[in-house]
Amino acid sequence: MAILELPDELLNTLSNLAEKRNQSIESMIQQLITRDAMFENSLDGLLIVGDDMRYVDVNPAACELLGYTRDELSQKTITDISDPDEQTTEDWETFEQDGKMRGEYILTHKDGHKIFIEFVAINNITPGRHVSIFRDITAHKEMESELYRRDQFLSQIANTLPGIVYVYDLVNHQEVYSNRPVAELLGYSTHASNHKFPHFIETVIHPDDREKIYQHFEALQDLNDDAILENTYRAKHLDGHWLWFNSRDKVAKRDADGNVIQILGIAIDITETERLRVEQQYILDRSPIPIAISTTSEEIEYQNDVFAKTFGYTREDTPDIQTWRMLAYPDPEYRQKSFDQWSKDIKHARQTDNLLPPRLYYIRDKWGEERIVSIQASIIGQRIIASFVDMTEEQRMKQALIESEYRYRALFENALYNIIIYNLDGTIQMINQKAASMFGLKPDEMIGHLPRDFYPEVHEKTIAFINKVVENDTITTIEDKVDINGEMRFLWSIAQPVYDSNGSINSVQIITHDVTAQRQAEAFQQQQKQLEIRLEKERQISDLRTRLLTTISHEFRTPLSVIQTNTEMIMRYRDRLPIERQDQKLNQIITQIRHLVGMLDNVRTMSKAQQSLIDYHPTSVNLSEFIETIRKNFEASKLDTQIFNINIEIDNTTSRFDSNLIKQSIMNLLSNASKYSSEDSTITLTVRQKENSLTFIVMDEGVGMSRNDLHYIYQPFYRGKNVENVRGTGLGLAIVHKIVDLHQGTVSCESQINQGTTFTINLSQNLV
Repeated sequence: MAILELPDELLNTLSNLAEKRNQSIESMIQQLITRDAMFENSLDGLLIVGDDMRYVDVNPAACELLGYTRDELSQKTITDISDPDEQTTEDWETFEQDGKMRGEYILTHKDGHKIFIEFVAINNITPGRHVSIFRDITAHKEMESELYRRDQFLSQIANTLPGIVYVYDLVNHQEVYSNRPVAELLGYSTHASNHKFPHFIETVIHPDDREKIYQHFEALQDLNDDAILENTYRAKHLDGHWLWFNSRDKVAKRDADGNVIQILGIAIDITETERLRVEQQYILDRSPIPIAISTTSEEIEYQNDVFAKTFGYTREDTPDIQTWRMLAYPDPEYRQKSFDQWSKDIKHARQTDNLLPPRLYYIRDKWGEERIVSIQASIIGQRIIASFVDMTEEQRMKQALIESEYRYRALFENALYNIIIYNLDGTIQMINQKAASMFGLKPDEMIGHLPRDFYPEVHEKTIAFINKVVENDTITTIEDKVDINGEMRFLWSIAQPVYDSNGSINSVQIITHDVTAQRQAEAFQQQQKQLEIRLEKERQISDLRTRLLTTISHEFRTPLSVIQTNTEMIMRYRDRLPIERQDQKLNQIITQIRHLVGMLDNVRTMSKAQQSLIDYHPTSVNLSEFIETIRKNFEASKLDTQIFNINIEIDNTTSRFDSNLIKQSIMNLLSNASKYSSEDSTITLTVRQKENSLTFIVMDEGVGMSRNDLHYIYQPFYRGKNVENVRGTGLGLAIVHKIVDLHQGTVSCESQINQGTTFTINLSQNLV
């Protein structure tokens, strides 16, 4: 068959098309090779899934991650290895709608353990085929979980610390973080400073400490990140009171320029410590003895005002310890000796109880005067607290005491009084010649013996006297009668304790003086005085009787005259007098008889009172019945035109007192009120009971009394100058006073001339 010849242009065109086709096929083959290489060699897991959620193909990375072979995975669906599978089904539906999905998932390894993955899924990369690219983030998740647990652990630590842990922002001046104790210590909930206090320092920190806080922040800028800076300040509690805190701060965060923008700190409540420090400072400042505090490196930190007054050095001009030692101990040899002793004591104190024993030092003060000073010190941490007691006068007194001992011996032996020094067991330690000669013995014959060996009748009293002095540690006196050689003598003794060098009582010195002649003279004087008192009492009784008889004779005359006159008229004109006139006369007789009986009762009561013989029997009294009896008795005796009011203010119906005596007292006061008041006046009795007291108040509108009369109204037979023309004995108020005294109560009076009088009786209800 003949070969068809084609034109050259056509041949060239076909040749070009074939070449391009071959190039396209080679490119496609190369892309497939590249794609397969990427699929097979990818470090991320690649899964190709069909519409039925089955795995079509997986790369080696996915097999290694899940623990399955390709063949094993090709037999599984997505739900077979996902956890949980219900969520997977829901997510697949969302994936089909949206076309893509990314997120995190939990897959189950072939051996059963869980794998956390991060994935990206794209659907329909080819029809019916979907691809998912994922990587293992289990280690990352475990790290996050570990970090969370660690944060929780650190948070628990922070919340259980005794102080406030905080992160403070220096730019915004507010707290970024604070732990739970902030609620317990300051009353604010955690993060309250963020929500309520945008300017935390101005709101919470004490005004006097704010500048110090800002300076503290400035100082933190110059520190390295590992340095810690302390500060002390006051912060306000939510309820308004102030607390002291000590904080320890360090750099927490810097900006790009290296400036500190956040700090981390812990603040400890030192309110109680600060209070103790202030109290200790107060005690140190006001200590009556000089106190100085220095460091163990011999730097003086503190001295109180008493130190300055004692040694002349104020806080401002006190030299360092080395210079002070040169001035205080000018003698080089003594200075070295003192320094060696001090150093030795400090070394020993550090090894034992941190206390230096008290020692005497000869110290020269600022004025050049030498003082003998007892120094006692204690070591607390790196500080030495020393107290200085000026013993100069005491040491001088000891020397003087030694010298006086010789003088005492001379006085002891030649004293005109009996002097005996007893040991604590009662034996005689020392006795002077005067005391020994009283028993006809020599001092040496009595030393070491007990009192019973020489005066047995007072042995027990002497021992008891010695023990009393020792127990009370004070000077004690006693006087007793003693039979000495058959003669009774009065001996007055004064005893005082005798101390040893440690201040303990080791004996008792008794100085005895024979006061027989003096007591005999005093007894005679006492007898004379008793006789004078008895004579004076007899004279007073005689005067009282005279005044009583005078008063009775004067006061009885008028009532008896009235009784006699009316009786005679009734007897003489009985037949001619109308019945009304006879009754009138009889009533007048009865009134005068009552008046006489009242006067006799007062006289009898006053007589008993003078002899302390008044019958006093407090009982439980019904107040209502008692007041009603008073009302009836007084209504019958007062003037018909006078008005009588009773005010009752009582809590209980009963009270305790002697009803007969109190009735007599109140009737005396009401009788006086009626007697010294006009016919149309008002008389008021007020009875008031309150807590443990009972009060009777009698008030009238009568003639009243002058201020001068008020001083004497309770004296028997005394009557005011403005009532001398009114009948009366002057005994009523004296009797009232005596009766109220028996009830342990009080009676008082307020009165003005022509303005009335008020008497008030107050009684206790706790009477026995």
